[in-house]
Amino acid sequence: MTKKPDQKDFVLAQGPLGELLQTFASLPKGQTPSEEWFLELLSKTRRVIESAPAPVPEQMKSLNLDDEELLIFGVLLASAFSPSGQNILQSPAAPPGVPLSNLFQVLPPPVVLRCLRSGGKLRQSNLVEGTTVAGRHVFEDPLVRIPWRILNLFLGILEVSPVIAPFAVLEFPAEGLLDLPLADEIRQQAFSVYGERPGTNVPPICIAVVGTKGSGRTTFVKALSRHLERPSLILDGALLSGLDPLHRMEVIKEAHLDSAWLGAFLCFTGASALLSCPDIQGLVRSLFGLGCPHHTAFVLDEDVEVPCPDLFVARFFMPSADRFLRVQVWEHVIPPEIEVSKGLDLDLLAARYELSPAGIRNAMALCAVKSIAKGSQEVEAQNLEESASNQLVLGPSRFVHVKRPKGTLKRLVVPPDVMKRLRFLVAAAKSRVEVMTKWGFDEILTSGKGITALFTGEAGTGKTFCAELIAGELGVDLWHVDLSAIVSKYVGETEKNIHDLFSVTRARPLVLLLDEADALFGQRVEVKTATDKFANLEINVLLQELDRFEGVLILTSNLPENIDQAFRRRLLVHVQFPAPDILEREELWRKLVPPGVPLAPDVDFAYLAKCFELTGGFIRNAILCAAYAGRERGVVTMNDLMSAALEQAQAAGKLARIT
Repeated sequence: MTKKPDQKDFVLAQGPLGELLQTFASLPKGQTPSEEWFLELLSKTRRVIESAPAPVPEQMKSLNLDDEELLIFGVLLASAFSPSGQNILQSPAAPPGVPLSNLFQVLPPPVVLRCLRSGGKLRQSNLVEGTTVAGRHVFEDPLVRIPWRILNLFLGILEVSPVIAPFAVLEFPAEGLLDLPLADEIRQQAFSVYGERPGTNVPPICIAVVGTKGSGRTTFVKALSRHLERPSLILDGALLSGLDPLHRMEVIKEAHLDSAWLGAFLCFTGASALLSCPDIQGLVRSLFGLGCPHHTAFVLDEDVEVPCPDLFVARFFMPSADRFLRVQVWEHVIPPEIEVSKGLDLDLLAARYELSPAGIRNAMALCAVKSIAKGSQEVEAQNLEESASNQLVLGPSRFVHVKRPKGTLKRLVVPPDVMKRLRFLVAAAKSRVEVMTKWGFDEILTSGKGITALFTGEAGTGKTFCAELIAGELGVDLWHVDLSAIVSKYVGETEKNIHDLFSVTRARPLVLLLDEADALFGQRVEVKTATDKFANLEINVLLQELDRFEGVLILTSNLPENIDQAFRRRLLVHVQFPAPDILEREELWRKLVPPGVPLAPDVDFAYLAKCFELTGGFIRNAILCAAYAGRERGVVTMNDLMSAALEQAQAAGKLARIT
C-alpha cells in the first residue's frame, strides 16, 4: 500500500526548499559527494534563505556565514525537512537531529568541528544546537540539529517557544507613534531616539519606560515596535518573579533567543518585581546590555527605585494624562462606526473624570457593551458618564466612611442668607469643571482649583447634615473622613495617611467631609520641641494636598479660631450656621418628626420651640427619645416630648423657659 503524503511533505515539495530537498536526496550513499554536488547544495541553500519569509533573510545576512558554515546549515536544514524515508543521515527511530559521525561522511571532520565549535557563529547564534564539540576525541556520537524556532521561521510560522508561552504574547501592533495619543514630550523623545520615519534602521538598545499603572507604558512600547516595523514580544515580569531561579533564567534566555530570531521588540511588563530578583540581574545585564541583537524595554513602576540603572540607554517617563491628553484618548477610543449623542462634551468628560488611558479604554468598552445590550449604535452621554464613573469605583479608602446621600437642601432649616451661600456652593461645584476648562482658569491657576468650604457654628446646627445634603444635590457620595484612622502616633505616618487619602479621592466625583477640622488644620506653632516640628510638618503636607485637590471638600468646626490662617486663605466659601430662632425651631420640630409617628392631640410644636432653645441636633435627639418612651403606649404625647426636650436642654447647657 502506498503511504499517503502528509500536508508538510506537499508544501515542502514546492519552490526553493523543495529543490534543496531534491539535491539532498541525490546524495550518493556511502560515497564522498562530488564538488558539483557541494556547489549545487550551497546554491540551493542560499536560494532557500533569500526566499524565506521575513525576518529570515535579514537575520541570516547579519550572521555573515562562510561557505562551509552554509553547507553544514543546508545539510541540517534538508535533513530536518526531508521525509523520513528519504533521510539518509538520520535514522527514523533516532531523536530529531543528525549524528555527528554522519556529518563526517558528508564533510571533512576538521571542517565540521570548526563550524560546530561552541564559539562559532552557528552555535553562538543558536542557528544550530547540540552537544558541545571541540577539537578533541568524541566518545559519544552527539546529535546536531536546527532548533524548532528556526525551522518554523522557514515555514513562515511566527510563534514563541513553548518554554515562554505561558508568560508571553507575540503581537503585531497596528498603531504606531503617529497614531497613538501621546504626550508631546514623549513622542518627541521617541522620535529623537528611533527616528521620525517609520521603519528607520536604528541599532538595538535597552530602554526603561517608567510610569504609574494604566499610564500607557506597554501601549507605548507596542507603538515603538510598530514604528520600527517589528512585532512585539510581551513578557509578564511579575509572573516571572514568582518562578524558581532556574526556571526564571531558562525563560529569560528563551525570550532573548526568540526575540533575536523573530526580530521582535522584547518588552518585560512588571519589570520592577522582576529586576528586584538578585539572581537574574547579572544575566539581564549580559543578555540585554549593549550589543543585544534586539530592542528591549522594561516597564517599571514610578514609585519604585529603578533597578540596574546602568542597563538602560534611554528612559521614558510616562506622565499622568492631563485633560488635553484625556480628550485625545477619548476621541481615539470611540469607534468611527458608532454615533455619538449631541449632548456629549468630551472636554467636560475628560475634566470631570481623571482617568488613565487604560481607564478610558475600559470605560469605552463598557459603554459599547451597554449600547449593544440595548440594541443601540449610539454612544449616549449618560451611558458614557456612568461607564467613566464605574472605572473610579475601586473601593473607598480605609480612612473614610462612604454614605449615599438621601435628600437635598429642601430638608434644611436655615436662615435665607445661609441658604443663599449654600446654593452658591452647589452651583459652584456643578459648574467648576466648565469654568476651569471652557473659561480658561485651568491654564491660569496652578493650585486651588477645587471647591473648599468651611462650615462653622455651635454643635447641632446642621453642619454635617448639610454636607450630606450638598452631596445629594450634586448626585455623588459623601466620603466622611475618619480622623482616628488618619492621625498616628508614629513619626511620618500621619503625613503618609494624608497623602494616601487625597490620592484616592483626587480623581473621583464625591464630596469629602472633614468633621472637627480644627484637629487637623490647627495653628502652626513656634518650633521648640520635636513634637512641634512634626505637628507643623503635618499641616504643611495638608496645605500641599489641599492645593492639588480639585474636588469638593467641606470642613466643619466648632472652634474656627483654632484653624490656621493659611487654610483660611484657601477657603472659597465660609458658612456660619447660627442657632435657630423660635420660628426655625418650630419648623425643625415639625420636619424631624416622621409622618408615621402617632402623635397625641395635645402635641404643640410651637410651645416646644418657645420653651427650649435647642439646635437641630438636640431636637432630633429629643424626638427620638420621646418615640422610644411612647412606643409601648403606641402614641407619643406632649409629656414625652417635654421630658425628652428637658433632658436634651440640660445636656446642651441650655435654659428651659417652661410657662
